[in-house]
Amino acid sequence: MEYKNRIEVLLNLAFDDLPDSSFTPMSALDNSAGDEVISFQKLYDQPLISIFNKLDINTFLINDSKNFIFSANDIKGKKLDKLVQFVNSIVEIYGKDEIGLEFFTQDDLSEIGNGYWSGRLWLDRTKFFPPVLLSYDSEDQFTFTVFL
Repeated sequence: MEYKNRIEVLLNLAFDDLPDSSFTPMSALDNSAGDEVISFQKLYDQPLISIFNKLDINTFLINDSKNFIFSANDIKGKKLDKLVQFVNSIVEIYGKDEIGLEFFTQDDLSEIGNGYWSGRLWLDRTKFFPPVLLSYDSEDQFTFTVFL
């Protein structure tokens, strides 16, 4: 099964069906390259897969691509356990990331405890499609970004 389908199964959603009517239009503006970008957002009362409480979608009109930014604003306790499972599931799908990191480690927990985690990245479109990025900082919180 290709990466996209496996991520959709993991998240229990279909990227091609989003944004749907449950999303709120947030903005329409030109990015730094001059391309029009329309942003949508959905807040989840019950976190998606027990982790994510917000999904932002940026749609790029020039090439019909989309960025999906899943966010979790509180990753303590049981939610942190779910986060570890999620990161490991993404590693099972993609394998080692671009800098050679794999499954979640004690070092990852320490970084999160210190307020910043460099995460995992699979951004080379020639090797990984869709490219994805996992990261955490105390301001933006935990994010999982999918570039379609």
